[in-house]
Amino acid sequence: MALPELYYASPRGQVAVVLLAALRDLYVNDGWRNVTKRQAIGFISRKHWFTVKPEDQEPYPSQHAASGEPRWHTLIAWARKDSVLRDLVSYEARDAWGITRSGRDAFDRCHSLCRSGTQPVGPCFLWSEAFKGFMCPDWSPSSSDARRPRQFYRDIWTVSEKYIRKAEQIITTGTWSEFAANYRELTGEGVGHWIPGRSEQDVERLGRMLCEYVEAKAWRDMGL
Repeated sequence: MALPELYYASPRGQVAVVLLAALRDLYVNDGWRNVTKRQAIGFISRKHWFTVKPEDQEPYPSQHAASGEPRWHTLIAWARKDSVLRDLVSYEARDAWGITRSGRDAFDRCHSLCRSGTQPVGPCFLWSEAFKGFMCPDWSPSSSDARRPRQFYRDIWTVSEKYIRKAEQIITTGTWSEFAANYRELTGEGVGHWIPGRSEQDVERLGRMLCEYVEAKAWRDMGL
């Protein structure tokens, strides 16, 4: 069954559009058929296309013990995975990011619709002013532009009691391995050799991972 198209103004769709714009630019203007993750993110950073806030610099719980990667980098990686599944980005090697013909066509359609105002850029709160201007030269900041939700990242804020209880249940029932496998499949991130114990610190860390898992699942299912 074909995957649904990513809606351009959904959070995950916004990130995918930024990624496709970057890969298209690198292909058309620089002749780079494939780039690494670092090169793609570096290009987006230099262009100031993603609105990076302090919370975006915080790593996801799974990254603290691994790379410590800023979560906005992780969002770009998720967008690449989404795009690969939809044949918008190629997968010739693990760290080879290249836009496909379908990806270029999809971005060109989106760009044209944004440029004409058919798809307004105002709802895209993850797009910087520079990127909104790139997508729609006639755009100017407005009080009606969407603001980023305060709790955009669920796990940054206080872990709710329901996630703490669920974390305790996973530890007590011995279902950590099953959750870890589901977590890795959904987010693409492993947890190494860490196994949560019953300490308050481990329960809270697992609770935050549950928040991250729920967030990733909502993004995958395009829950807004």
